[in-house]
Amino acid sequence: MKVLIISGHEFINKQDNGGTQCSYRNYTFLKDIVGEENLYLIEFSNSETTFKNTYKISTYHGLLGMIANSITLRTKYSIWQEKALLNVIVKISPDVIFFDSSITGRISLKIKKVMPQAKIICFLHNVEHDYLINCIQHKGPFYILPFWAYSYNEKCIMKNADKVICLNKRDSDRVKALYHRTVDGVLPISFNDKFNENYFNKKATAKQLLFVGSYFQPNVEGILWFIENVMKQLPDFTLTIIGKGMEVLQKRVKDTNVKVIGTVDDLTEYYINASAVVIPILYGNGMKVKTAEAMMFGKNIFATSEALEGYDVDTISGIYRCDSSEEFIKKIRIFDEDKTITGFNKSVREYFLKNHEDSAIKNQLKDIIQNLGSEIHEQ
Repeated sequence: MKVLIISGHEFINKQDNGGTQCSYRNYTFLKDIVGEENLYLIEFSNSETTFKNTYKISTYHGLLGMIANSITLRTKYSIWQEKALLNVIVKISPDVIFFDSSITGRISLKIKKVMPQAKIICFLHNVEHDYLINCIQHKGPFYILPFWAYSYNEKCIMKNADKVICLNKRDSDRVKALYHRTVDGVLPISFNDKFNENYFNKKATAKQLLFVGSYFQPNVEGILWFIENVMKQLPDFTLTIIGKGMEVLQKRVKDTNVKVIGTVDDLTEYYINASAVVIPILYGNGMKVKTAEAMMFGKNIFATSEALEGYDVDTISGIYRCDSSEEFIKKIRIFDEDKTITGFNKSVREYFLKNHEDSAIKNQLKDIIQNLGSEIHEQ
């Protein structure tokens, strides 16, 4: 069976945020399921690639390019590139087309006309309709223009997809409310387990909190809120901030108990040294990848409900739901006073292995692909 991925994220060369990490996970899953020789990828990018069976379609440059695309209800590619994109798809002639995100969904209208036998899967990183509404509310009215383009593309793919997969129940419910269809699978965020047993031998630093997240609006607003409303009340604790682009905050954050590092090559030592991870995300969509990553390392976690969306953790010892500054302060203090607690939490680690380690999630996607394969053979 030949599978083509049409990606909404440029991820094949590097995975430096939650979205690209999830896209790469999907790519590796499909490579394992159908074989590398049967997997093809289309990315919208202006960079070169040497990856096997990978095609690049040039994407827009700058603000004007984005506006031009949005006016024609397109996102990653322009009206002039649409024929080239369709020609690549026809040339590959896949049995299954896996849209990794809904943002290029309008091309499914033409795919259904020229390749009616091809099966279409749409994997939703989030519901783009809701994501753009958040952008309008938190970034400004300029996002009204891309809102119409993203929403139109999502509406197209919801109409044409044979299977729709999302990350969590919230998105599943929104798909039903907005597009009047039931999703065919919920595949939450997962990780290839990178935990090493030697981590047990390293002791976390007392009163050391860690935040991991790229320079992305909800991350920035959340951690600045946390610094102002929580860290100022915890002067004996230290907070370290890691994440691509976060070094921008170094000039902005002057608190002596907050250390902004930003981009690093390896997060492992920071996770090991932290007594707990904080994830104060105040709004957002989809699922938070860094929540699963912290679980993989068996860290105690203090997080808002938004950061825990899609994770069934209310009975898991070591994961603390905090939706106000008072809750963060109180629960961190109680945690610190319990001298039996260490920087490694076995319950959190076991929850990760059971629910968010790659192998279990891959099997669910494998079932969906194999069922589509059976339908293709019956045609």
